[in-house]
Amino acid sequence: MMIRIDEKDVNNFNFYALRPHLPADRRPYNQITRCKADQLYKEEQEEVSMLYTPLFWTSFWAEDWLYSTHYRGATRILISSASSKTGFCLALAIKKRLEKTPGLELKVLGLTSKGNKAFVESLGLYDEVHLYESLDEVDVTAGPYCYVDVAGNSKLNDEIILHLGPSMSFGVTLGMSHVNDTTSAATSSIKETAENDTTAKLEMFFMPEWFAVVRGTTPVKDVAELRKEGWNWIMKDGAEWVNLEASKGKKKVLETFKRTLKGNVGPDRGLIFSLWEDDEEQLKAKL
Repeated sequence: MMIRIDEKDVNNFNFYALRPHLPADRRPYNQITRCKADQLYKEEQEEVSMLYTPLFWTSFWAEDWLYSTHYRGATRILISSASSKTGFCLALAIKKRLEKTPGLELKVLGLTSKGNKAFVESLGLYDEVHLYESLDEVDVTAGPYCYVDVAGNSKLNDEIILHLGPSMSFGVTLGMSHVNDTTSAATSSIKETAENDTTAKLEMFFMPEWFAVVRGTTPVKDVAELRKEGWNWIMKDGAEWVNLEASKGKKKVLETFKRTLKGNVGPDRGLIFSLWEDDEEQLKAKL
C-alpha cells in the first residue's frame, strides 16, 4: 500500500498523508505521528494503541465538550451502540469525570443488542443497559436526557427521539457503527417534532473542531496532561476489555471485514492485521 505525502508536511514529529478528496477540516485524521516523538507511545502497548486510536480521542474530547456546557442540564446520558469502542470509551470518560467532580450527578445508560448485552454489562461503565427492542423500558420521567448517537442508524434515532419526547434535552451524533442508509428522510412525526422542538435535532460532534478550541484556550502543558491522563485510563482498562487477535494477509483482512459487516465479530475481540503476506519480506522500521 502506497502512501503519498507532501515533503513540506514532513518534520521530526509527524507527517501527513495526501488525501485531497477529503475536506480540509479532516486534515488531523491524515496525520501520522512518529513513534519516537509521541510521548504517549509505548512499544509494549502498540497493538492496544492501534485498536483504540482515534476512537478513544473522539469520545474523550466529546465528553470534554459536553462537560464544558454542563451537559446542558441533562442528568441522564443515553448512548446507542454501547458495545462499540466509541460508545464505551465515552462512558469511561464520563465515569472518570464523575470521580473527580464532586457534586456532579449523571446516570449513563447504554443501548445494545441482545447478543452484546452481557459484554456491555461486564464493562461496569453503565448504570443501566437496555436492548434496542426494549426501548420502552427507558424511563422518560427520569430525565432530562442527553442522547448520544453512536450507531448512526436513522431508524433507531427516530424511535429514540419519539420515545424520549420532551425529556430529551438535546442529542449528539458521535459515530456510525451500524451499516445502514443514514441519509434517509425522517418520518413525518419526527419532522413535526423537530419543527416544534429544536432540541430534538441531533448535533454533529467533530473532534478536530473542539480540540482546536481547547488548544486555543488551554495552556499546552495542561492539554498534554489531559491527554496523558485520558490515555492512561484506556491503556489500563481497555486492554482487559478485549481479546487481541493478530493475523496477516490481505485475504484474511477481507474475510474478517465481511464477517464484521454481517455482525459476526463480537465486541470483545480486538482485530489487529498486517497486510504483509507470510512469504513477503517485512520492513522493520519505527516511524
